[in-house]
Amino acid sequence: MNSPSSDKSSIHELPGSNRSLWTALAQQERRYPKLQGQVTVDVAIIGAGIAGLTTAHELKKAGKRVAVIEARQVGHQVTGRSNAKITSLHSLIYADLTDRLGEEKARLYGEANQEAINYIARTVTDLRIDCALERRPAYTVTCDPNRIGEIEAEVEAAQRLGLPAAMVRQLDLPYAIQAAVRFDHQGQFNPTAYLTALAGVVDGDGSFVFEGTRVLDVEDGEPARATCQGGEVTARDIVVATNLPIIPQGEFHKKAKPRAHLVMAAPIPADKDLGGMYLNIDAPTHSLRTTPTGGGRMLIAVGESYSPGKVQDTASMYLALAGFIRERFEIEPVAYRWANEDYDSQDRLPFVGLASREVKHLHVATGFCSWGITNGTAAGHILSDTLIGRRNDRAELFDATREPGKAPNSGSPPKKSEDAAKPQHPDDLKAGEGAVFKKNGQPVAVHRDADGRLHAVSAKCTHLGCEVAWNNGEATWDCTCHGSIFAADGTVLHGPAVSDLERQEV
Repeated sequence: MNSPSSDKSSIHELPGSNRSLWTALAQQERRYPKLQGQVTVDVAIIGAGIAGLTTAHELKKAGKRVAVIEARQVGHQVTGRSNAKITSLHSLIYADLTDRLGEEKARLYGEANQEAINYIARTVTDLRIDCALERRPAYTVTCDPNRIGEIEAEVEAAQRLGLPAAMVRQLDLPYAIQAAVRFDHQGQFNPTAYLTALAGVVDGDGSFVFEGTRVLDVEDGEPARATCQGGEVTARDIVVATNLPIIPQGEFHKKAKPRAHLVMAAPIPADKDLGGMYLNIDAPTHSLRTTPTGGGRMLIAVGESYSPGKVQDTASMYLALAGFIRERFEIEPVAYRWANEDYDSQDRLPFVGLASREVKHLHVATGFCSWGITNGTAAGHILSDTLIGRRNDRAELFDATREPGKAPNSGSPPKKSEDAAKPQHPDDLKAGEGAVFKKNGQPVAVHRDADGRLHAVSAKCTHLGCEVAWNNGEATWDCTCHGSIFAADGTVLHGPAVSDLERQEV
């Protein structure tokens, strides 16, 4: 990739509003207060994504008092920035799991995700949640004749496991395919609306939801403690559901790698609507679905993955995705664009449960491999069952204390940056550009805003000190090691870091 100082497109030239479609449709301000003072509950849950709120919902139904602590806003982080497919068809996984782990473990994984689909559907019905839930088939697609065998092997493995799989040779897509796996009766929805409803049920009657409250430190003990901006929460147990855990226990930054992707949404005419949800596994990969919006429909397209911090010119990737939408569907303009980040575990299975064998009351949920809607829901059930003393047959499969063996690479690896010339001095930066320079031997991250002013922060990530890099499509500083993301002014946006980058003089 070229450096941000090249003539590549900047964030100011990209189409669409830079926000998630789901949060735009929610049109809600923060509903819950910041934590002030000390609160004591049975279980504290850090992170108001689908794993955290599913855990909280189930625990409250079981009579537990819970406190959900969200650094930003309910449903506006990773879950609210996903493409929100509710499916157990996770690219090509079942043949691989069967070969590596055996049929029984592969079946448990499939059953956990199938049950998550049904749980979400029941919850939507029971709580009467207006979240645009639709039951549609899901497809894993190839246009490469050399990959037909992989599709056939996946269908055979999934059918042996009792999953609703079928082989498909033709699809009503604006391009020809060679083969596809089809899973029937899957789903899609608006995840922000769903999580907002869950939070509303959790809050009250001795339980709490706190927004705008960043957790700074977590301590195992009796009680366990979460030290936050503005106060402290004590509890018998703490669940860390922050995408990658913000705690050092378990060293999950060594067991899971960050992977980011770009998403765009564009209005699509009724006669071009898709009948299902599609993932094309050929490079560059694309994921497609649609959703109803105010009487019309919106196409949601996900582009190829990239390694956060190792790709700076994501603006060009956005333009490539917009070009794909325009070429394949003959529609424009793009209405929304956003980036999301997830973590891939080494063995393609989530880590759920106690963070390590050395702790008694710290639990985690991470490593969902970009399939967090169902894996996160399954994690919520494992955690809630564990915390109320109920057996869950999937707990051992997802055990967070396991030492995972590495799975063979599936699909295309995340894109990495190419070597390119860097600007030699901050004066070389154009409006909307950023780069890392040396000052007295220390790395300093400098960007020039739209008005031409220069701003500088430390280039050392506050998680473990790795250097950050400028992301020109998002106007953020991204950690090159573990996926922390900071705003242009150094404010932490995405963990595992919990502290801002230190401001510097230019």
